[in-house]
Amino acid sequence: VCLCARVFCPASRLSVWPMLSRSAMDERTPLVMDHFSSGKERRSDAGGVEELQYSPQASPWPVVTTRDSGGGKGHSSGQMAASSRWPKWRAEEAGGLRRSGSEMGRRHSEMLTSKKDEFESQTYLPSVRGVHFDGLHQRHLDGSPEPSTNFLRWAMNGFIGFACGVTAFLLKESIGVIFRSRAVLMDSVLPIATDADSHSSDITQERGWLLWGWFCLAPTSAAIVLLSSSIIVFLEPKAAGSGIPETMSFLNGIIIPKTFTLTVFLAKFMSCLLAVGSGLPVGPEGPMIHMGAILGTLGSVPARVCGIAPLRWLDGFVKPFRTVSDRRDFMSAGVAGGVAAAFGAPIGGLLFVAEEIATHWRVALGMQIFFTAMVACSTVLLFASAFEDFQFTGHFGIFREEVAIMFDVNKATTANISMFLPTILLGGIAGLGGVVFIRLTLLATKFRNRYIKPHRLRFLLEPVAISLVYSSCVVLIPSLFTCRQLECEGTSEPGCERVGLSAVDTQPRVLLGYGCPLGWYNPSASLFIHSGEKAIQILFARGYHYEFDYLHLLVMSIVYLPLSAYCNGISCSTGILVPSLLNGAILGRLLGLALTDLCGADTSDSTREWIDPGAFALLGAAAFLAGATRLAMAITVIMVEISNDGHFILPIMSAVLVAKWVADFTHTPPIYHALIDRKNFPYLPEAPHVNAPLELFTAGHVATNNVVTVAMKPTARSVARTLLSCEHNGFPVTFDSYNGPVCLGMVTREQLISLLRSRGVSASDDMEGASAIENGSYQRRHPQGTKPRARNIPSEASSAEDLHFLSGVAATDQSMGITIDLEPYLDTAVVTVCETFPLRNTYVLFRSMGLRHLVVVDVYHCVIGIITRHNLLEANLEASASVERLVTPTVILRNSMRIRANGSVES
Repeated sequence: VCLCARVFCPASRLSVWPMLSRSAMDERTPLVMDHFSSGKERRSDAGGVEELQYSPQASPWPVVTTRDSGGGKGHSSGQMAASSRWPKWRAEEAGGLRRSGSEMGRRHSEMLTSKKDEFESQTYLPSVRGVHFDGLHQRHLDGSPEPSTNFLRWAMNGFIGFACGVTAFLLKESIGVIFRSRAVLMDSVLPIATDADSHSSDITQERGWLLWGWFCLAPTSAAIVLLSSSIIVFLEPKAAGSGIPETMSFLNGIIIPKTFTLTVFLAKFMSCLLAVGSGLPVGPEGPMIHMGAILGTLGSVPARVCGIAPLRWLDGFVKPFRTVSDRRDFMSAGVAGGVAAAFGAPIGGLLFVAEEIATHWRVALGMQIFFTAMVACSTVLLFASAFEDFQFTGHFGIFREEVAIMFDVNKATTANISMFLPTILLGGIAGLGGVVFIRLTLLATKFRNRYIKPHRLRFLLEPVAISLVYSSCVVLIPSLFTCRQLECEGTSEPGCERVGLSAVDTQPRVLLGYGCPLGWYNPSASLFIHSGEKAIQILFARGYHYEFDYLHLLVMSIVYLPLSAYCNGISCSTGILVPSLLNGAILGRLLGLALTDLCGADTSDSTREWIDPGAFALLGAAAFLAGATRLAMAITVIMVEISNDGHFILPIMSAVLVAKWVADFTHTPPIYHALIDRKNFPYLPEAPHVNAPLELFTAGHVATNNVVTVAMKPTARSVARTLLSCEHNGFPVTFDSYNGPVCLGMVTREQLISLLRSRGVSASDDMEGASAIENGSYQRRHPQGTKPRARNIPSEASSAEDLHFLSGVAATDQSMGITIDLEPYLDTAVVTVCETFPLRNTYVLFRSMGLRHLVVVDVYHCVIGIITRHNLLEANLEASASVERLVTPTVILRNSMRIRANGSVES
């Protein structure tokens, strides 16, 4: 009867469809349809998981080619096709079933294969499941609601800030000890200058000490760098680099395993300490941000996950904060604490998180982050003021100004309207300098990934080679320059004739003699030998216009800029914030020096005191960092806080904005976003950078149409075979209706495997689990209504144990009679959108809510597609949102309704 109805009465297909489904399957086999598939119909022999495929004839969606995108995990890759290593469990074919007339078969979305498919996503908002809801409901009926965790949350934020402050203090003091030890070593080989040599402006004629200086400095620095690199290569590779791209990606919703553990924290601390202390052109601020994120993570995950199993007694304190949202909130607070402790800028740390790091932001989170940054900054200032070289100074509780302000300017300068024109020029130059820095970094990363990283020994020795090159420059280049007089009042030294004073003579050991006679200094040595922070402080000094000349600054820039860009990505824990500030300070000092020669300098005239190379060095540093990172508010506030110069906030804002605009005009991505792309993290920016008009397209254009769904009560065998046939990590749970499979919620791969393993509380291994299935003893081993244990972090792929266990379940006939009820474990908080939902709104909804899966339904709420992070990547958006695939929402709705009515499709 069904066959005759299909042949002679096409219009009656829909009325015959329920009868066909009931005749083809028993009551345990609910029908699950896949509207997007094409070709033929399939169903499982045991029920629970099926796929239906229709003919693509007269489809409103143009035919496009689909490729399997590698891993294909959790619908993240956008494809259903599994890799070749997975068993193919094919259901029986029920041939001949078709709809009458033209059918609306939706085609596959074209997904591009890349290494970004290897990463999974996680949901920001908590899920809503029956077992959890029942527990809350019963607790409410008993009059014992969940206790408030507000006080404990604030206390946890305070603890994170305190830990960040202590970490920053230990790191900075240890780096200072290493630098002072290097200075003592250099002093031991430098010639002792006497008053008899004070008549000469040249370095001591005896040059033999240069060779001894190189042998003392270069091998020592190389050995320290080798130790730092060995920690990364042999112990903890996840601790390499600054860690900021990984932190940004995790807060964006990407799972990056084994990156925020205690072992990574310890390896990063030691590697950063040794790398910065060796004298490499790097900074500690970037790693400090990653370490702050790790400290924030410790407040929301169990001890065993963080790698500190002996401290399991602490799990009771973090038990209320084990959700993904709490973990991200505490990590954001840790990042702000790291910035505040590294720079001494609490408000800047808050803005840095809000502007660059955090994807999800709210006012309450901002208040908690503000508290964390305040505690972190107060802690590091308290310890740094009380201790010097780890020795107590007797001033506990007094915040000394030289400690509280990182680059305290020695003189306040009044801003003038006349300085805005050169400030704008400097902002443009520094913005281009930031772009050059980014491109040099990307070229170095590309070269390293191709020729260095594949070889472990090369990756280990690369920082050693850089250290030898830079140490050679530090020792040899200053010897090429003549000395300059330190105190030149009443002398005929050229710099003194133009300004009066040529150098800072109030702070000892700031300007180095380096073989010069007493009362003289070597400008080039004062820039090369000092640490990056000390060199920036020297360049920011005001009132000493000719402290450095053009050649000193140009040589420093030529050497420091490419090496600092190349060091970003070596096998050490390094940062780029201080190198960027130093590169910008050099550019600003050069422009200020040219402006001084052009307009003259008069320190006694308040209307012209802004013509100062030190003032423009501050503006150049802010502009260069803005050009490299594209941050505006955070950099402006940080520069004001670290320089203690609020008078210059308007010029700083002008330079930062111009640098950002110029850098954006070059279409070069910000440094951290570019590194995220090089690391193949599927990061979703605030707005996709695509040329296609997203307003003209809908969610149906990008949705993956090979949706594997499960029924509410599938059999154990069908579930096992489904998990073996694909690598998806999310499955819509549906029930069969007259119009198709209606979405009820979502269930994850981990939950299904846990349910197959005696609902997640069995301690048996895979073989015991398979034996239990075969012996028919598969039953609940937990009280009714309790929640099965789930992993805190979803796995990247099924393990070998899971594959072995699932194969045993799928191969047994006894598993056909075992039904699993998914209702208590169903996530009913799944977000669905209609296929006509605008694509731009889809992108904003997915990113702002921190989703992992977004189910696409038709007008009858039937599942027709699914969207994950990988569907919304810029490359896939460009491929999907093409003019050839454009179909208006009106046509889509009309065709969907007409299909249900009489099976016809409007062409």
